[in-house]
Amino acid sequence: NTLTFEERQEQQEVLHGVDTDIADEATFIDNALRELDEHLIRMKRGSVYELADMMNPSYVNSRAFRIMFLRGKRYDTKASANQMLKFFEVKQQLFGNEKLAKDITIDDLDDDDREA
Repeated sequence: NTLTFEERQEQQEVLHGVDTDIADEATFIDNALRELDEHLIRMKRGSVYELADMMNPSYVNSRAFRIMFLRGKRYDTKASANQMLKFFEVKQQLFGNEKLAKDITIDDLDDDDREA
């Protein structure tokens, strides 16, 4: 076997799901989500984001939804919070309040939008 002891140990940890890098990544993401929440709490008063949060908190607070913004801004939590607020402002302008707190589907587009 050409692997060192440390390399074999690392492979065993990955195989058995106890890889410390994975745990570190989960901790990093959890911390980023917590920081994102703190920024959003400070920034949301009177915003379209606040309206969307009142309309459908499970959509707005979805872990996967928030991680999408964090990844898009390379885990810069303040920039991610700003991007989320802008996202809901543009979404409201394009689709109105009715579709603000839900995923947009092809059925939400008019014929002209579908042709584009």
